[in-house]
Amino acid sequence: MQETQTRETQTTRTGAVKAATGTAGMVRNLASAFRTFSLYPEDHALSIKSVGQISSELRRYTETYDSLVLTVEKDGVYSGGQNVVKTTGDDDPFHGPMKRDGIIGLEFSRGIEAREIVIFFQILKKNKNVTEEADSDTVTDLWEADLPHIHFQASEFM
Repeated sequence: MQETQTRETQTTRTGAVKAATGTAGMVRNLASAFRTFSLYPEDHALSIKSVGQISSELRRYTETYDSLVLTVEKDGVYSGGQNVVKTTGDDDPFHGPMKRDGIIGLEFSRGIEAREIVIFFQILKKNKNVTEEADSDTVTDLWEADLPHIHFQASEFM
């Protein structure tokens, strides 16, 4: 699959969401939408808008390619062997909770709905900071949520 250029569709002030024209753009937009979601309350206009946009993009993407498969590594998130979300440490709100809690793979499949994305984002947001009273983790929360169009794979060894 050949990657094409992405174009600016919003101002920098609102998070600079770009139109996804390939897998790398899609994953970057997913991470960007989560970062916006994690900064504001769920009912804030920017949170609602970011979820709506990424839901539409993921639906279009999965209608074309059936699924979006991601691999979580220590230095970022990969798709098709390409590092599409590069990170330098555990402080990235999108990558950090997945890496720390042992998520090694994610798949967003055809039929995904906005509500599933909201639940996924809520789980990441809840687990983005380590606390001493942590009553759950990303793996447990995803397992309990049992999202029909978001599948994950967790490491057996931490």
